[in-house]
Amino acid sequence: MAANMTVASGSPAFVNLTASKDAFTVGRIRAAGGILFGKTNMPPMANGGMQRGVYGRAESPYNKDYLAAAFASGSSNGAGVSTGASLAVFGMGEETVSSGRSPASNNGLVAYTPSRGVLSIRGNWPLFPTADVVVPYARTVNDMLRILDVLVAEDKDTTCDFWRGQPFVSLPAVTDVRPQGSYLGLANSTALKGKRLGVPKMYINGHDPAAQPVWVNPTVMKLWKESRRTLESLGATVEEVDFPIVTEFESKPASVAWKTDYPLPGSAGSSAVSSPENLAPYSWDDYLGMVNDPAMPNLTAVDPLLISPQWPKTLPDRYGNSLNNRSEYNKWNVDIAKHRNGTSLYDLEGLNETLHAVEAARKMYLEDWMDQNGLDLIVFPSAGDVGPQDAETNETAALLAWRNGVYFSNGNYAIRQFGIPTVSVTMGAMSDTNMPMSLTFASKAYDDNMLLSCGSAFESLHMKRFAPPRTPELK
Repeated sequence: MAANMTVASGSPAFVNLTASKDAFTVGRIRAAGGILFGKTNMPPMANGGMQRGVYGRAESPYNKDYLAAAFASGSSNGAGVSTGASLAVFGMGEETVSSGRSPASNNGLVAYTPSRGVLSIRGNWPLFPTADVVVPYARTVNDMLRILDVLVAEDKDTTCDFWRGQPFVSLPAVTDVRPQGSYLGLANSTALKGKRLGVPKMYINGHDPAAQPVWVNPTVMKLWKESRRTLESLGATVEEVDFPIVTEFESKPASVAWKTDYPLPGSAGSSAVSSPENLAPYSWDDYLGMVNDPAMPNLTAVDPLLISPQWPKTLPDRYGNSLNNRSEYNKWNVDIAKHRNGTSLYDLEGLNETLHAVEAARKMYLEDWMDQNGLDLIVFPSAGDVGPQDAETNETAALLAWRNGVYFSNGNYAIRQFGIPTVSVTMGAMSDTNMPMSLTFASKAYDDNMLLSCGSAFESLHMKRFAPPRTPELK
């Protein structure tokens, strides 16, 4: 949020909700001399990707026939397009599933999704608080490092910042994570030398019997092979691996509400790592209290049918391989808020156990697994393909946009659910669509600085970012 500007979050319900102060990151940018000149488009409540919000959506500056982000999770599409099209030097997104990484990939950007607590999220609308992170966008890694010098700082106020405020799991201090000097010191063209990289077979047309099938466009494979050569020429060893942090928590879809021969997302896994169901509505209620707009003091004052409406002549969403009417979903959220009775978000039954289960799962299925396999980091194409622009209204296009490997960025729910940091850098243009596609670097929690250095090394040699042909380049 930004002082004296609306905090609509793409929703008709909040179109007049007005902030009285800046989010932490916005305040840091202003204090460093940055000029805030626009808020960007998103679907209502960031709950989706390319579904239109109250102000519409951003369109691709690369190819008008394709989406500017993954249809089901790319809500920071406005920030991605505006940065990719040189309307701004950098942009600020947010991610709960892949809403930061996906717009970055489709717009030729560098994206950084931090480990928990590294970037204060105070002042951002929550979606699913256990997963939400701030995601800066830039056109180069060096620009990203300059931005992080400003953004990464201690914030003693933990209001509506779930991970920094929760009392159950200890997080490292920001000063122990960020570099001792400038982030620019992380730029290192030799950072990949001697590193062992694992690429999940499931994302490069390989066979992983534990994985749900993933759609991979041959043009993405071509970009991956070129990127692999770059990685190896920089001194890295690349090994094809399984990816248990994803496969352990996905299973074959139990049922599908439409006919298709395309690969579909797996069903969600263990309930032990699922947040208490009241967490999201409680967090929205708390956020409205923090915004402190007297016209809308809490969630009970909101018309639930306006929060995320199903626009006329649009197709229903397909989360969970079911057909979902967006308008109806939020009746439940508002009803939960009405019966809250002052309960603290942190007093929800099972929350402590869930957070420890999530942390234990990441340690077992990612960090211990990486150690056992001698891996320094994981790399993979950010997605298997890009969806067509009319997926909201055209059934044939929707079938393509909701394929596994296309509807979200690769990694699906696991990357954010388990707090895995990533850095994404452009691999180049897909030859059939001229749409950009990124390479994602991922590793253990709080390996953020290594990821930034490795992204810098890859970019220094690969250099495949290109300006969008539909918009003029910033001079």
